[in-house]
Amino acid sequence: MKKTVGGQALIEGVMMRCENVKAIAVRRPDGEIFVTKTEPKGILPDSFLRKTPFLRGPLVLIDSMIEGSKDLNYSASFYLEDGQEEETKFDIVMKKLFGKYAEKVLGVFMTIVSFALTIGLFIVLPTLLAKNNVQKTGLVSLREGLIKITIFVLYLFVMSKLKDIHRVFQYHGAEHKSVYCYEQGKELTVENVRAMKRLHPRCGTNFIFLVLMVSIVVFSFINIRTVWLRSIAKLLMFPLVSGISYELIRLAGKYENTFTGLMVYPGMLLQKITTQEPDDSQIEVGIASIKAALGIDGTDKKEYVLSELNKSSADVATEESNQTGA
Repeated sequence: MKKTVGGQALIEGVMMRCENVKAIAVRRPDGEIFVTKTEPKGILPDSFLRKTPFLRGPLVLIDSMIEGSKDLNYSASFYLEDGQEEETKFDIVMKKLFGKYAEKVLGVFMTIVSFALTIGLFIVLPTLLAKNNVQKTGLVSLREGLIKITIFVLYLFVMSKLKDIHRVFQYHGAEHKSVYCYEQGKELTVENVRAMKRLHPRCGTNFIFLVLMVSIVVFSFINIRTVWLRSIAKLLMFPLVSGISYELIRLAGKYENTFTGLMVYPGMLLQKITTQEPDDSQIEVGIASIKAALGIDGTDKKEYVLSELNKSSADVATEESNQTGA
């Protein structure tokens, strides 16, 4: 039985997660692929909420935001320019205030800022822009939903035009193609992965679009017109929206039929923006990451340079061959 694998594109890298193992592969400036493996616990790892439908979605979403931010910062650290490693005044102040916990505090702060911006763009702004002078609450929610979707699509389109983001989207494509190759039971080689599709039903892009669509339905029950009160009400109902959306995306990943196809179709179209065709060097990174996450990379090491690992494996094979007289 195939294991469920999910991932995320990083700066010159790919993160893959399978069960309790998270693997990150990054193409360093020297061209080598550096791989790390960890076992993150996440929020309330042993709670019944983790196994309860509609309640597990919000926890998964929060985990993804926190871990995703950390992973992006980690991959970016390989590409710091000369001199950027030096501590800034802000770093010094943070260390004085929080000591060894400074990095964790900063990570939480950045997550809160990102969450606040998300609330501002996709909850407060649409509520403010929608003309709430119609009688039917459902029409108000529909207008807000269309504004949210427009903002989201424009944001993705503009970001895709940036050179660095375009490369991240290429690694997103490498991630999807690697997962597809594994799911189809084919050997994880560059040739096999290259031939795979780059649009995947369990993609985060699909999840976000489902959140937007589900929110239109759920928020249509909020019969409040005051902007700040309506925004607070929508924020309080967001765990329900994310819970429903998470179950729908899981359903789409398990079953392929007309219903699930229609459900993920808009998100699949958006993936034509958020995923781009990767080159072979980027595919190699995706393969290194998924092999490490699945535990089929041939080592128990938590950190290693791929070329050195391959070299060591080759040396062992040569040594065994010499001993057997082959």
